[in-house]
Amino acid sequence: MPITIEVDLRGISTPEEDRLTPISLAGASSSR
Repeated sequence: MPITIEVDLRGISTPEEDRLTPISLAGASSSR
């Protein structure tokens, strides 16, 4: 899941990507 890692590294800097990738939400929750 490279998408999750990318989001983790970026820290969800862009809300647009969050909408495009629902997995980002799970990655952010795991990171926090």
